[in-house]
Amino acid sequence: MSPNSGISPEEVRWLLAIALGWAFTLMLASPVPPRRKKSLCKECGGELRAVLVTDSLGHALYSRPPPYRDTG
Repeated sequence: MSPNSGISPEEVRWLLAIALGWAFTLMLASPVPPRRKKSLCKECGGELRAVLVTDSLGHALYSRPPPYRDTG
């Protein structure tokens, strides 16, 4: 196989097993990644949340206003 091939050796083995009628056990390619840790404020320790995401030109790609906090 060429190093630039778009198919992995594991996929080739799988296709050969199907073509030849062999039993083939599929395995997970990689373990499930752990959940990301929450980002915390260095000063107060509070949880940080994304409010605005921009591209290199400053255009908003994602925007979520902060929740309103009525004090009553």
